[in-house]
Amino acid sequence: MQALRQTQLEHGKVLEAHTKTLEEHGKLLGALVSGQVAMMEQLQAITGHLGVTPPGQPREQG
Repeated sequence: MQALRQTQLEHGKVLEAHTKTLEEHGKLLGALVSGQVAMMEQLQAITGHLGVTPPGQPREQG
């Protein structure tokens, strides 16, 4: 029983470390997404000002 308890404690520590890493990665991913959204908004503003179609967007027929 003592060995089983020890194993469970070790697994708990590993799970805690994995949880911390996952939370850190989630924060980093959120920051990357926010940065990408900001860059796309800037690109849309610039291309709108220049009157050109941003890459990857269909051209308006007119």
